[in-house]
Amino acid sequence: MAMESNLQKLKIYYDTISQLKLRMIFYRVYGRTLRTIIRLIPVKQADELLSSINKLIGNKYQAYKLPEFIPLQANYLIKSKCYVESSLIINGQIGAINEVTPVLSDKGISFDDWDHSNRSLLFRFNLNYFEWLWQLESNVTEDEFVNVVSRYLQSWTFHCKTFDAIKWSPYVISLRMIVLIDLHNRHRLDSDIDKSIMRQIILSYRILKGLKEYDVEGNHLIKNLKALIIADCYFGNSKSLNRHLNELKNTCNYQILKDGAHYERSMSYHVQVLADLIDIHNALTKYDSATGKASHLVTWMTQIINRMHQWLLDSISPTGEPWAVNDCFRIDPDLIQLITNYCDREIIPHLKSDGRGLSNLDIASPDRLKQPEYSGYFTYRPYDQTKSKLSLLFDVGNPCPKELPAHSHADTFNVLLYFDQTPILCDTGVSTYEAGLRRSYERSSRAHNTVTIDKENSTQVWGSFRAGRKAQVTVENSDENNNLISICAHHDGFSHLSGAPVHTRKIQLHKNENKLKIFDTILGSGFHDIAWYFHLPFEFKLQNNPPSGMIVNRPLRFRYEPKDDISETDSELGPATINTFDLNIECQLKLKYEYVVNDPYLGTIASDFSKLNEGACLTLEYSGEIPIKAIFTFENFKLSPTRDKVS
Repeated sequence: MAMESNLQKLKIYYDTISQLKLRMIFYRVYGRTLRTIIRLIPVKQADELLSSINKLIGNKYQAYKLPEFIPLQANYLIKSKCYVESSLIINGQIGAINEVTPVLSDKGISFDDWDHSNRSLLFRFNLNYFEWLWQLESNVTEDEFVNVVSRYLQSWTFHCKTFDAIKWSPYVISLRMIVLIDLHNRHRLDSDIDKSIMRQIILSYRILKGLKEYDVEGNHLIKNLKALIIADCYFGNSKSLNRHLNELKNTCNYQILKDGAHYERSMSYHVQVLADLIDIHNALTKYDSATGKASHLVTWMTQIINRMHQWLLDSISPTGEPWAVNDCFRIDPDLIQLITNYCDREIIPHLKSDGRGLSNLDIASPDRLKQPEYSGYFTYRPYDQTKSKLSLLFDVGNPCPKELPAHSHADTFNVLLYFDQTPILCDTGVSTYEAGLRRSYERSSRAHNTVTIDKENSTQVWGSFRAGRKAQVTVENSDENNNLISICAHHDGFSHLSGAPVHTRKIQLHKNENKLKIFDTILGSGFHDIAWYFHLPFEFKLQNNPPSGMIVNRPLRFRYEPKDDISETDSELGPATINTFDLNIECQLKLKYEYVVNDPYLGTIASDFSKLNEGACLTLEYSGEIPIKAIFTFENFKLSPTRDKVS
């Protein structure tokens, strides 16, 4: 058994590593070696050494102000008026990803704590981003803001004596650099703090140039290049600026898909990358207005930004937030509005004045099915809600780039469904990036509205950010007419099992009837354990329990019971109009059912990092020979009064 287990581990490692680019493997070795060497040098000595080298070779880092430049994240956090977080920051406590911890001590700088090894890795990263300082800006006077910034920077500098793995990881450096540049660019700092921030920017810039994350790529590499490009603009370094922009252009050529989606296939990271590109575009524009040296560098970015923005608008959920797919975290609609405002003000006018117009873009109205070329997300939102109230996402894409599985889930053929703005079939979300049972569950197939075979995931996710064998999807057909949307696809994620099972899923959305039909066929041979998972909000209560937990050709009725007392006359389109949803199951075989609530995994939904809410999950199980076929029909009962009532 031990030998078999070791062979399985070796197979997983091989399946994971064999899909990496050779460049990624090289930079993994190079980056780790360089970081190990750097950690042996104290920060103060490294700063002095690099300063001496700069003087010797004649490098002068002089800050050119970028008038009116403000990063999108800063703009958002300043306008969000986070009063509670601001009071915490003033009192020496930092809140991030729904965790709060004291950093500054009233006993003096030497007692301050910037390590917090007992906290999650993601929290420790956020602590060292410094983005939380922006939450303070609109809630205090300029003098108070500068005083608080000074306290934190003095403390951080005192405790940051070595290049430890958290404070000086390339991703953390990138985000912190943007904050420091913004502080230096827009605020009146006293001379000592001004010099300290400038030294930190220069040191971070020099370190980051040698540690760009070509071993990781994805959104990390774009974040590195963003920090370097904005620093180039700030230092007026045109030669380095051109080189980093060429790197960014080559990176965007493969990271931004033809339909406008970011290739990691997380809508949350799509927004983040889009915001990064907008910040770069904005900095270049301001740099050009100050120096006249960047107008030729801005043009190529407008098409990419506009394509990404259009994909985002076409792929938005009914609540105004991105759909929760793969690794997802909450994106405030206000941030999306800031992105839209910038595109309307800066990007679209540029395209029109450039004579290109918008004819080359695939612009879909809300009432049409958004058909992906590469991302794999079919999305639909109704335009006229007096006829149709269901919104849909159907995932028929490959789970991730083969070389970058970090934010992928085993969620192939996941279906998300809304009635107005209320979720019916929902995603269980992401509450942690920490390795462990919770992270493994949230990436698994059973955490999504899809199928497992023999308790296997469709994609072999493991660790916090790894995946070996990955499901490959083939879309067989898709069609749309006035009332019916139909999509059919199959994937090979289970074909390694005995009998080579293949999962085919077809969905039909009947718009005017507010009805969704899911047709699942499991082809192959042999005896297998098949399980279906349908995740619902906790407000849905199962009304009619079939006897003995076995169902066949019998409706299940779910009644929506919101916690707040909402009468049916409160709102024509409000949650009360949902009333009940019926799930009709057509299958020649008996399926064992279980409606799971109060379960630490299946009975929970993550609304954000470190934030779990009550949820519910309907599980259906079959053990026996394949092939088999099952049809699941979700239908709003209130809007179908002529149908027979459930006995």
